[in-house]
Amino acid sequence: MDDHEQKTLTPIEQFELDRANFAKVAKETGMFDVIAEFAKYFGRIPSASITTEDGTNISYCTPSNVIMPQIG
Repeated sequence: MDDHEQKTLTPIEQFELDRANFAKVAKETGMFDVIAEFAKYFGRIPSASITTEDGTNISYCTPSNVIMPQIG
């Protein structure tokens, strides 16, 4: 694959990439701990979105064919 070709991601790969990017922005904006506490009490969050002060929007959505294991 050369530099001009892009690999098509599977839905699972795209989900993992989106979720990792979401976690990075959540940490940078100081929201990660709040989201983690929320998830601890209410379970896994199937989709989420953050919009930063500069208008950047980052989100993820769990594909319908993915079953996430329970936390703890």
